[in-house]
Amino acid sequence: MYVKINELEYKNRFSIPQNLIVTIGDRGATIYRLGCEEVTYSTTQVEVVDVCGCGDTFLAAFAYKYLFTHKINDAIIYANVAAGVTVQHRGNYAPTLEEIENARY
Repeated sequence: MYVKINELEYKNRFSIPQNLIVTIGDRGATIYRLGCEEVTYSTTQVEVVDVCGCGDTFLAAFAYKYLFTHKINDAIIYANVAAGVTVQHRGNYAPTLEEIENARY
């Protein structure tokens, strides 16, 4: 099981769960696992129009990809791409699977 929080929530935490994913804006996401080194997955820089909904998109895309692949690395990379598509649109925007696949850099 993984817990996903954003950078502000991470800075204000009281403890760290065993498996934690922290989204860190335009720097991507970092995963913390008990007994392992933290790993940061960078993301491709895009023109940001609105960050509204990008955390929700990240989590949905992460869950989608992880359920199919059972590979945490692939799921985080996919989620970063999906969030990158979302931030390029105004308001709450849910990218299609086709948009995410086409945005793979």
